[in-house]
Amino acid sequence: NFYLNQSNEWYFTKNEIIVRKYSAEFQKIFKDFKIKSKKSKTFLQINKKKYIKLELLGKGGSGKVYKIIDEKNQIFALKKTKTINHDFEVLHNCINEISILKTFYFQPRVIQIKNADISLEDGSVFIVLEYGETDLENIIKKKTNGISNPTLLKYFWKQSLEAVQTIHEERIIHGDLKPSNFLLVNNSLKIIDFGIARQIQKDTTNITRSVQIGTLNYMSPEAMVDISNIKEEKKRFRLGRSADIWSLGCIFFQMVYGKPPFYHLDFVKKIQAIINKTFEILFLPVDIEFAIDVMKGCLQRNPEARPSIPELLVHPFLVSRSLINLPKIK
Repeated sequence: NFYLNQSNEWYFTKNEIIVRKYSAEFQKIFKDFKIKSKKSKTFLQINKKKYIKLELLGKGGSGKVYKIIDEKNQIFALKKTKTINHDFEVLHNCINEISILKTFYFQPRVIQIKNADISLEDGSVFIVLEYGETDLENIIKKKTNGISNPTLLKYFWKQSLEAVQTIHEERIIHGDLKPSNFLLVNNSLKIIDFGIARQIQKDTTNITRSVQIGTLNYMSPEAMVDISNIKEEKKRFRLGRSADIWSLGCIFFQMVYGKPPFYHLDFVKKIQAIINKTFEILFLPVDIEFAIDVMKGCLQRNPEARPSIPELLVHPFLVSRSLINLPKIK
């Protein structure tokens, strides 16, 4: 057996096929499940719980995300990652994500893990998560030039801050914040994708990486600047909570204008612009009080000058007018 620690609830064991009684509408679908599941990619069992894949939601370099349904007619998202023929780092990131997600059981702003397993046959890692209707990326895309409704903008911004505050309080640096990593679940934003997230050790305020990693449009300057002093020494990048604040600033910029601040630049020029203190970020006038002040605060090249989450939550942008309960967002 493979497990994270002795008290871990999620045991990674080889799947066994155990047929159970299903609800009437699924009786026919699951008939001869024991035989079909060996041949079909539609049926799967994770820790003795059975699911049916309904559709592919998305895919990346080493994994896919599916919409699935269980025997109780509950809808979930399945994140399947293949580790064979990939660097050990892929498996490490999967285990890291499961471990972090377990830290945030019952936290309303963090996606909830429901099940997890690893296949000893092909090395695939399965993570069953809450299913979300859409993500912040798609919400922004539906708006021609950003979210112009101040109430809606404040609604999403406040929930984004609360999500990041939740993980920062547990000394977790996400490291890859972007609109697509905020999922809308029952009309509420939740933070997802903790593969490269790391916890700050108790004797420091930063994490250190040996590689540049993240999504370029949302990466902070310090995530790109090598702090090693010796040429022969391995590269080192030091990141604190303020790195996530920069990413949040880029996200808020995109919420306001429809695009992140450096989207128009090619790869090399984008890196140069992000780390260059003399490169001026253009903030076009908007008819939303204090919005530009929020962006300017978050998008400061000096990490120490950026506001903290608690400071952003009491910024005049959020407290100048009361937030109201919104109708269901379509």
